[in-house]
Amino acid sequence: MWKEIGELQLKFMKEQGLQPNEMLKIGCGSLRGGIFFIKYLNKGKYTGLDLNSSL
Repeated sequence: MWKEIGELQLKFMKEQGLQPNEMLKIGCGSLRGGIFFIKYLNKGKYTGLDLNSSL
């Protein structure tokens, strides 16, 4: 199910104007959704931060 949610998040963000230039995700967790953004964005343009250092 996380695949469908990740795809929906990416679709929504693109509809809101997300461009492949760069992205900062605060609270990225273990990248369950972030992997979809990483594939869409230009190489090296995803930055994710999370309070839980084990993730």
